Amino acid sequence: MKKSILKAIPTVLVYLFLVLLLVLFGTISYLANTWKELTYQEILFHLRTSIEGTNPDMVISGLVHYGIPMLLLFVVLVVILHIIKKKNPKLKMVVAAGMLLVLLVANIFNIIRFNNNTNVITDYINSKKGITGPDFVGENYVDPATVSFTFPEKKRNLIYIYLESMEMTYANKENGGGFDFNCIPNLTKLSEENDNFSGDSSTLNGGIILPGMQWTTAALFAQSSGLPMQMGVDESKSDKSDGFFPDMTAIGDILQNEGYQNMVQLGSSANFGALAAFFKDHGDFTIHDLNWAYEEGLIPSDYYVNWGYEDEKLFDYAKTDLLELAKSDQPFNYTMFTIDTHFEDGYVCRLCGHEFGDNQYANVMACSDRQVTDFVNWIKQQDFYDNTTIVITGDHTTMDSDFCNDVDDDYQRKTYTCIINSAVSPEKEEFREYATMDLFPTTLAALGVEISSNRLGCGTNLYSSDKTLIEQYGKDKCNDAFSKPSKLIMTLANDAFTDEDLAKAQEVSYMEVADEDGTVRFRLQDADTLNMSDVRSLKLSVVDYADNEKIYDFDMDIEANRVGWCGVVHSEIPYDHLDQLMCRVYISIGDYENYIFKDFAPVVFKIWDINMDNSIE
Repeated sequence: MKKSILKAIPTVLVYLFLVLLLVLFGTISYLANTWKELTYQEILFHLRTSIEGTNPDMVISGLVHYGIPMLLLFVVLVVILHIIKKKNPKLKMVVAAGMLLVLLVANIFNIIRFNNNTNVITDYINSKKGITGPDFVGENYVDPATVSFTFPEKKRNLIYIYLESMEMTYANKENGGGFDFNCIPNLTKLSEENDNFSGDSSTLNGGIILPGMQWTTAALFAQSSGLPMQMGVDESKSDKSDGFFPDMTAIGDILQNEGYQNMVQLGSSANFGALAAFFKDHGDFTIHDLNWAYEEGLIPSDYYVNWGYEDEKLFDYAKTDLLELAKSDQPFNYTMFTIDTHFEDGYVCRLCGHEFGDNQYANVMACSDRQVTDFVNWIKQQDFYDNTTIVITGDHTTMDSDFCNDVDDDYQRKTYTCIINSAVSPEKEEFREYATMDLFPTTLAALGVEISSNRLGCGTNLYSSDKTLIEQYGKDKCNDAFSKPSKLIMTLANDAFTDEDLAKAQEVSYMEVADEDGTVRFRLQDADTLNMSDVRSLKLSVVDYADNEKIYDFDMDIEANRVGWCGVVHSEIPYDHLDQLMCRVYISIGDYENYIFKDFAPVVFKIWDINMDNSIE
C-alpha cells in the first residue's frame, strides 16, 4: 500500500504543476489581453474593497475564452502522458518534464510581456522598496478646509455626469479626436459649443489621466478632491462609512455645508469599489443604485443586465429624481454614472443602432452619445435649468483591449469634457493642458463660487489664468510624481489609531533581512494597517548571541513605499550572525510609548535581495 502511494506521488506532482502552470498562463493571458492598461494600484484597490456588483459577464468571458481552453489543454496533456505510459513507462516522466519546462518558459515570456505592457510586476516590486524624497503632492496641495468659499446669493444647482470610459478620442481627427470617423457627433458638438478649455480652437479638449485616476473610484476621488487615489492607505477601512479619507475635504462636503441636497444615481451597486463609502463619508449623498431600484420595485428582483440596469433606465430615473429635487428651496448636487460603455465592447441595449457595422463598441458609444444629448436637451427644457450648471466628463480613458489600436501612438488620449451653462467664462481664451483632478475647483467656479485660492487639492481652476500642474511641470514629471506615494495622502487616509489596528499590525507584520555589504539590513513589513502619520517612532533592539549577547539599539527609519510604509534599519551587525539574532520592535503610537510591538526570531526572518531592489526603476 505504502509503495503504491509513494509510486503515485511523482504523477500527482506532475499533474499538480501542470494545473498550476496552465492556470497561471490563462490568468496572465486574460489580464494582458483584456486589461491592457491595468495598474498595480487598481489591482490592489479592488483586492481591498468590495467587488459586489461586478458584471458576471466579465467572469464568464474569462472562463470561456481562457479557462475552458486551459482545461482542454490539460486533458490533452494528461491523455498524451497516459498513452506514453502504456507504450513506454520509463519515457513518461521525461515527456512530463518536457511539458513542464515548455509551460514554465511560456509563462516566463507571458509574464514579461504582461509586465512590459502594464508595469504591474515592476510596480509591485517597487511597492516593497522604501521611497524617500520630496512629497510632490504634499508640496503642491492646498487644503480646501483652509480656503474660503463665497457662494452666490442664489446658489446654482449642479448636475455632474460621469460617462463610463468616454474619451474625446472617439471623435474624428478634424474635431481633435483620434479616429477617421466620429462615433460621438452630438457630444462633440455639445463640447465645442460649451466649455472644454480649448481656447480659440474649434476642436475638443479634455482631461489627461494621471496615475491614481485610471479607474472609476479613482476618477471620482480625483475629480471630487483634486488628489490621486494612492494605495499607501489601509483600504480595508474604505468600505466603512467613517473610514474613507475622513480628514479630506471633497466637493460633496463643501456643497453639503452650503445646504445642498446631494444625490447620486448609478445603474450598478454602489458598494462596488467603495463608492457608497465615499459618497456617504463626503457629503452624505442619497444613493440611488441597483439595490435602491430593487427596493423601490422599479425593476424585478431578478433583473440584471450588464452591471445592473442599463443607461436607458438611468436617464429615466434621473428625470424623476431631478424634478423631485427641484421642488425644494434647497439647491441640489446630482451626480450620475453611466455604465453601458464599459469595456469589453460595451452593452448593446434596445436603443443601439448599427451605424458602424460590426464595430460593437463604436455602436454603443454612438448610442450613449444620443442618450446623453437627449438627456441634456430635456434638462434645458426644465424650469430649473437657468440656474443649473452641467458638467459632463469621462471618468477615465477606456480599458477596452483593442478599440483604440488604430489611434496614432503619438496622439494624447484624453477624457471627454464639457461644462454647460457655467456662471463664469475663462479669464483667457487659451488651450489648456489639464488633468481630470483640475475639474474639482473648476466645477465650483462654474457654479459662481468665489474661491480665495485657484488651487484646491492639486487641482487648478481652469477658468482662472493660473497654471495647472501639467502646465507648470510637464506631463512626464506629473506622471512620475503621481506614481510615487505621498505622505500627505497617507495622513488624510485613515481613521485615528485604534487598539484593533495595532493588534492587526502585530498579527500580520514580518521582518525582512538582507545582506548589505556584509552587514544586516532590517525591514519591518506589513505593519501599515497603522497609519504612517500616527506612528511617532519605531525602535529595533537586537541581541547578537554570536557576539556574547551584545545588544544593539536602533531607531528605525519609517519610509513610504507605493502601498504603505516600512521600518528600515541599516545595521553594522555581521550578516553571518543572522541565525543567532533575536529582534524586538518597540512602537510609539497613540497612548503607547516604546510599547513592545513584536519579537522576531531567525526562524521567521524573510530574506530579500537588495540588488533586485536597486535594479528596479
